[in-house]
Amino acid sequence: MKSTLDATRKVLRDAEAELRRFIGEAAAAADYESARRVSSLAEDLAALAARATPASMGQSPRPSAASRGKAGTGRATRRPRRARLRKSDYPRFCRHKDTLCKIGWSKKADGEYEQRIPRDAYDQIATAISSLTTSSGGTLTAVQILEHLSAARDADVPAYQVYIVLSLFRRHGLVEKQGRDGYRILDSQELLERSRGAWERVEERK
Repeated sequence: MKSTLDATRKVLRDAEAELRRFIGEAAAAADYESARRVSSLAEDLAALAARATPASMGQSPRPSAASRGKAGTGRATRRPRRARLRKSDYPRFCRHKDTLCKIGWSKKADGEYEQRIPRDAYDQIATAISSLTTSSGGTLTAVQILEHLSAARDADVPAYQVYIVLSLFRRHGLVEKQGRDGYRILDSQELLERSRGAWERVEERK
């Protein structure tokens, strides 16, 4: 089972890497609409890869009503049900050591999925956003951030990790959505300092 999951994740990660290449080519040709659409597909692939983990796929099936019944009574035991979160409660964030986890809701799968980003990638993306705001006048797109990271050549950051950072920044008031694809930086002078504060304020999961 483990080798099958590993192979599945590799196929999805390789496909996402290929899509990142297409994003760069589209952005270089100023075809931002295609870059946006391919970026969305890359994010979907990353979500699928996150679901293909032993932790997310290894959950035991829920017992049937008959198996939950008390012996000799033939009646099912009522168990307290955890309140189901609303879709508006997503995304949620937590930290485990030096990894940030975004918990989102998949409409297609009708369930939760997790995406993760290590602290060093988080800092790289925050630095890229800070650098870009100087030349972009405070408004930028995820494609521009990916282009900037690709140009650096020392950072192989998946597209979905850029969206994790932007999502956390929105949660903590560092950026706000501008139109369909844009993000406006609300305090470019203090962005890096506030990005560190946003990381620290995320609840740590033991």
